[in-house]
Amino acid sequence: MFRPAPSPEESVSCNVVPLLDVMFLLLIFLMLGSDMSVRENEDVVLAKASAAKEPKDPPPGRVVTLNVVPRRGGWAFAMVDREYDADALPERLAAVASDELEPAATAGRRLSAVTLSIRCHKDAPYQWVQTALAACGTAGIYKTEGAVEAPPKE
Repeated sequence: MFRPAPSPEESVSCNVVPLLDVMFLLLIFLMLGSDMSVRENEDVVLAKASAAKEPKDPPPGRVVTLNVVPRRGGWAFAMVDREYDADALPERLAAVASDELEPAATAGRRLSAVTLSIRCHKDAPYQWVQTALAACGTAGIYKTEGAVEAPPKE
């Protein structure tokens, strides 16, 4: 009728399964909480402006940064940690421009609502800025801005 009481277990061991669960939860928490974003701005020494006007409000919509950076043997365009030469830039800007389009125009061509910020190294030839602006025109990006270092405060 009655069963005998179970005998206590003599060997005691550590159960590591809960410890592993806690470690994985901590790992997930730290990975999600850390900054894993891609840097848009490269380390570029900007040209100093003699006069600059601070924007009052940030431009509406998406802002994409295009950097003109020195590389081995010349210059390159860099955008979101990828480099492009002058031949590949119009295709890349066309893809960026199609991300956000303005309402249809009467002429049928839809322009991009993306604003392109050009950050150019101070020693880069102006030809690289002209190439970027020409690629913007081809891609339908008409909102552009240039980044310079602010003049010293007096």
